[in-house]
Amino acid sequence: CSPRLAMKRLNKTAVKEIEEQKS
Repeated sequence: CSPRLAMKRLNKTAVKEIEEQKS
């Protein structure tokens, strides 16, 4: 896998976790 795809996946998971913590 390319590093860009990996970063995108990490970003998506991180955003989900942050959103869950906010709500």
